Amino acid sequence: MITAWLRRLALLLPVLAGCSQDYWPSEAPVTCYQFDTRAKMDSAVQLDLLVVLDNSPQMADKQQFVRQGVADFVHRLISPPCLRADGTTDSIPADPFTACPEGTWRENAHFFDLHVGVVTSSLADPFGGCPAVASREDGRLVAPNRAATYGGIGFLSWDLFQEQSPPGERDVAKLEAALTEILDFAARPGCQFPAPLEAAYRFLVDPEPYVSLTVDSAGQARPVGVDQMLLFERAQFLRPDSHVLVAIFSESNDCSVALGERVLARDAGGSPYHPPRGTSACLTKPDDACCFACGGAPPTGCLPSDLDPECQKGPLTDAEDLYALRCFHQKERFGRDSLYPVKRYVDGFSGAKVPDRDGQLVANPLFADLSGTGHFARDPYVVTVLGVVGVPWQYVAKDSTNIALGFQQHLFVFDEARVTGDPLMIESIAPRTGNGISPPNSGPNANPINGHEHLDMADLQYACAFWLPAGVACDAGAACPCADSASTMNPICQGLDGQYGDVQLRGEARPGVRHVEMLLGLEDQGSIASICPAKLTGATTAPDYGYRPALSADVMDTFYAKYRYPYCLPRKLPVETCTDAADPRNGQVSCTLIEAVRRPGKGCDCDSPGRRVPDPSVVREEMRGGWDDMCLCEITQLSGSDGQVCRNDTSDIIAPAGWCYVEPARGLGNPNLVRMCGDTEKQVMRIVGGPRPTAPASTVWIHCGYCVDRDAPPDAAADGCQLRTAY
Repeated sequence: MITAWLRRLALLLPVLAGCSQDYWPSEAPVTCYQFDTRAKMDSAVQLDLLVVLDNSPQMADKQQFVRQGVADFVHRLISPPCLRADGTTDSIPADPFTACPEGTWRENAHFFDLHVGVVTSSLADPFGGCPAVASREDGRLVAPNRAATYGGIGFLSWDLFQEQSPPGERDVAKLEAALTEILDFAARPGCQFPAPLEAAYRFLVDPEPYVSLTVDSAGQARPVGVDQMLLFERAQFLRPDSHVLVAIFSESNDCSVALGERVLARDAGGSPYHPPRGTSACLTKPDDACCFACGGAPPTGCLPSDLDPECQKGPLTDAEDLYALRCFHQKERFGRDSLYPVKRYVDGFSGAKVPDRDGQLVANPLFADLSGTGHFARDPYVVTVLGVVGVPWQYVAKDSTNIALGFQQHLFVFDEARVTGDPLMIESIAPRTGNGISPPNSGPNANPINGHEHLDMADLQYACAFWLPAGVACDAGAACPCADSASTMNPICQGLDGQYGDVQLRGEARPGVRHVEMLLGLEDQGSIASICPAKLTGATTAPDYGYRPALSADVMDTFYAKYRYPYCLPRKLPVETCTDAADPRNGQVSCTLIEAVRRPGKGCDCDSPGRRVPDPSVVREEMRGGWDDMCLCEITQLSGSDGQVCRNDTSDIIAPAGWCYVEPARGLGNPNLVRMCGDTEKQVMRIVGGPRPTAPASTVWIHCGYCVDRDAPPDAAADGCQLRTAY
């Protein structure tokens, strides 16, 4: 993943610009250095969380656990648990105001400003593939009672300091109750063909989302109008410079059908339409030029379809083309792929431009200022897509034997071949073979990941399976995977005694091939977790319970590394070392921090705590960003006992206001303050001073300039202090 490393390098270039290759070159004892950078250092950064929920009927056995996982995750964002010294959870405070017990600290800093919205995987199909009753969402925010959502728009707003207009919610219990109600509503069975990728794209990215789809006299689907309701929801949900987390929960492969495709069509009587067969080449070489739909014009050098053996078989029968599997291996079966290419979603979540309805490239709404207020628009780096999808947890966990350790934080460390090419990740109706695959006549735990293969020719083989805390009996009149389990040998209906019955004992997931392809394509922006939990019994607060590992501290640390601690420094800084241990300058660094924030019509005031008018010599025009109303104030560097408190107190709300340099490796501060920094970046500029130490939507510019003498002792300086590499 070379691109991922190049992206990281590009992000560090502003920090490294002007720096020497080494702080201590051998040819001279005295060397001077300078570097400048900027960072979004707002500890109250805005986060917009979009939950994309697969509400196809086959997700029913997982919905209650998804609801628990999402609610738990949101609680941890606004009131993180208290950790002991060994990193285990001591307690989970009910709200962000409750102090942790002595000797413990919060897992992360908590969010003050959070939007939470939910969309489902059910999208409309003009040819009858998804009945209207199951397509009510169509990429819009879902809520059973919009009047109970923020401004009646459809999403929830956590607004601890009541700064929004109108103010959002600041009662944790009320927010969580409203979220649970929305997730319950969204979980109602919807379209059987889940399209979570297109649903997320439609809400966040599509420049011209349609109001509806209609079929013209020629039988072609046409979009009608532009959905102004959806555009309004999007503009209110997304803040211009917010960080965005898209969390997709899906147990089947994505089935995002391209606009106008008839692959899901039904006739007036409800009977499914059968697409034409694919030519013989499609069976073994779907990417071959001679793979095309029977009846179509043959490419140069290919047999006409009427001479092709496969096409001569005639139309597909119901037995050959099961409607429920219509999105499976389309090119091999039908000679053409009716789904949107995965690249559409990689580009949508990372690209500056996307195509409009006419195919013309326009600005991507996800990276634009939808408020029209002139804010800086977000960078793709602060958009993260988490896929909790059909992949064995053992393939993407840090430790394949212990899910409690969480999932890999970065996709570039994944064994991509295992995730995408392993037999369990191959979509197939027939039982698969290969390393680790157990045949249908195996015992219940022959394969600890998916049980074993099955003989149900109306379903795909499973990527993974998991034991449910209680069995689910077949409902009268409803499709049940265990109705004939003795003959289908379905492992989710097999007890530990090896016997099959009509009670579903396990949940299951099919290979999420398209999800994984998109997440790998997003590189640093993507994160993969499994929709198959390792454990659904015991304490719900245990680190290995349900979807806690998928939404774990490790996943959160990845996000925090982007927006909570963007000021982790890639280089250690020389610090003041004075002959007098009580000298308040001990531990200071030769840097200046300038806070830049727009104050339209309010003027610039640097009289607030920890602020002062900056020295003109460190102010540069680029700090104003072209805005006349940009206010620049220097944040004061703390010294003496105030500096010690800043470097060692891990609580969110400490005084006085200002900043300090923290580098625990040299005895400068508490190691927990650099826990979220990379292994080579365990030093930070920490800003403190109350619950909101920096102004909302502010940018902090860092300027460091210093000279160091590796040979001179501290008492060589006239003032008794010397910048040193050792403290």
